[in-house]
Amino acid sequence: MHVRLNRALVAFWAAVPLALAAQGAVDPLSFNAPRVYPVSGAVAVAVGDFNNDGKPDLALTDGHSDTIAILLADGHGGFRTAVDYAVGDDSIAVAVGDFNADGKLDLAVVNSQSDNISILLGNGDGTFEPQVTYAVGSGPDSVAIGDFNGDGKLDLAVNTSGSVSILLGKGDGSFRAAVNYPLPRGNGSVVVADFNRNGRLDLAVTNANSGTVSILLGNGDGTFQPPVSFAAGPDAYSVAVGDFNGDGNPDLAVGSLRTNTVSILLGNGNGTFQPLVSYTVGALSVYSVTVGDFNGDGKLDLALAGSRTSILLGNGDGTFQPSESFPPGGQSVAVADFNGDGNLDLGVTDGAGVVVLLGNGSGEFQTEKDYPVSGGAVFVAAGDFRGDGKLDLAMANYDYSKVSVLLGNGNGTFQPQVDYFVAAAPSGVAVADFNGDGKLDLAVADYGSFPGYPGNTVSILLGNGDGTFQPEADYPTQLDYLGFVAVGDFNGDGHPDLVLTSAVYSSGLSILLGNGDGTFQPPLTYPLSPGPLTVAVGDFNGDGNLDLAVTPQGGSDISILLGNGDGTFQPPVSYAVGTSPVSIVVADFNRDGKLDLAVANTGSGTISILLGKGNGDFLPQVTYPVAYADSLAVGDFNGDGNPDLATASGSILLGNGNGTFQAQIVYLTEGSSLAVGDFTGDGKPDLVTANQRPAIFEVLIDTTGSKASYK
Repeated sequence: MHVRLNRALVAFWAAVPLALAAQGAVDPLSFNAPRVYPVSGAVAVAVGDFNNDGKPDLALTDGHSDTIAILLADGHGGFRTAVDYAVGDDSIAVAVGDFNADGKLDLAVVNSQSDNISILLGNGDGTFEPQVTYAVGSGPDSVAIGDFNGDGKLDLAVNTSGSVSILLGKGDGSFRAAVNYPLPRGNGSVVVADFNRNGRLDLAVTNANSGTVSILLGNGDGTFQPPVSFAAGPDAYSVAVGDFNGDGNPDLAVGSLRTNTVSILLGNGNGTFQPLVSYTVGALSVYSVTVGDFNGDGKLDLALAGSRTSILLGNGDGTFQPSESFPPGGQSVAVADFNGDGNLDLGVTDGAGVVVLLGNGSGEFQTEKDYPVSGGAVFVAAGDFRGDGKLDLAMANYDYSKVSVLLGNGNGTFQPQVDYFVAAAPSGVAVADFNGDGKLDLAVADYGSFPGYPGNTVSILLGNGDGTFQPEADYPTQLDYLGFVAVGDFNGDGHPDLVLTSAVYSSGLSILLGNGDGTFQPPLTYPLSPGPLTVAVGDFNGDGNLDLAVTPQGGSDISILLGNGDGTFQPPVSYAVGTSPVSIVVADFNRDGKLDLAVANTGSGTISILLGKGNGDFLPQVTYPVAYADSLAVGDFNGDGNPDLATASGSILLGNGNGTFQAQIVYLTEGSSLAVGDFTGDGKPDLVTANQRPAIFEVLIDTTGSKASYK
């Protein structure tokens, strides 16, 4: 039966509390998903080493305000928190150059609404002087840099709605008044090259309204000849220069603003061009074109930003292979080796920040791989169900009252799902050997098929050891609308027991003690108010008995229930955390041999860290902001031996090994539940997220030193 999602379930889709840790060194941190760095807004991006540390940094314009953001690199493909600098209104383009010849990179920022350009001189330490503005033509769109009069000082060319403005540099960081050269009307982009190979820099300017690119040959004194236009495809907007056929003449690649094409115009070496050849790409609207050798074959390739990011690998003769397109979409793309591995990476602006896609040197870039599943994938757990050393997945399929099993191939991919019916819409899954036969079994929390028919049972599916499972056996829990299930030996008899929570209408925990043969005793209920959402298991006071850490339904604290070792628990003790905690995990974050807690607080958008004293007591919380606080998992993602944290919405917090964490790194993914495991057998922890709408799960493979496909 198809059922609708009850919103109360959202809080229960938490990860397996004790996730698998990596055994091999992983440096730098890298998953096969793009990293996202939020800024106040992002339209255009440029690369430069602004603090002279040998690592490429980023400058991002904010098309919605009057700032430009600087993100200094950490040298591992990541970036520090953005620092904003004031510029003019509606900053939409940026270029980098040393305008005062002091060996420190400066910025030129195009301000569309204020019809000017801002110059920010760099201090060489990653900071910049306040802006100085210069008027240009109406509605400027882009800027390019070159020495147009041969005096050894950098000049500027700014494309506007009906002209190109030339600002000759004085060499001290200041510029002369703009001189405008009329063009066919229509905003576009401008690039600089010596198109007629006479030693003088020329300009190529796109004209979106006329579908042309205009060539203005330079006279070498800072002036230019009248424009000559060439057909460049409909809505010709973005343009890049490169020698695509290896004849020594600069060629052009022009992206269409409103169609999914890029046009190649091969240069003749005299300032003229051959008729265009167009290539279809997967992105509707091409806002930016950038050139680089992404597969290391010595032939120039293209990266295009649009509704999706597209890569066209060059054949070296002026032709290109069919495009490969993948998320994210964006308006600008920059190319650099951000993690120092010798392979070119991409930085794509997506309107809210920059998305960094690390290249593997084969022309492929790292994005998550999605797998569709029939029905709502609300919770995912990992286990080796066949005993072949390859991790498999069990997924709560809420919409169709099934648990879906996907057997792993050992390389990060999975076989098609096989479904097993359970009593009612499942909301959580736990994995253990409940009957002691050495084969993993499943415990599935049953939420309920529809209102009025609560799922107050837990379904046990015994594994056959070959990846298949026996029909369910259901056990009552005395709780309605189950949401979460976890496993632990609470009475010390060597048999796995269960602890379950309810999504709604409950104020307690249900404990089902296992008999060791796959069956369970009648439930024991422990009242808690407010009712519990999720629960994590660990020995917090070092007495050898398992204890419980519980998040509530609402509120801003968690409860600790110390175990007596006989399946019963002491009264709860509360600890303050953030608002609306929804997920909790256990690990030794400061490596002192005492278990600590990490709590995701969806209401306050934070992760709370509570360091354990080893006696069942915890220190006051320390909080860390994240993009969205939801399901948590633990793993050593950068191979430094310290436990790190991951959220289902894509935030990674690297642990310092002393109980503190670095600022979040954000990956483009989303889900309601998260599991960690080595799905490729390379000793590195990978991530899987489950998502109900759309019904998919995403696999994020750690690709350090290996290929990652964006197909």
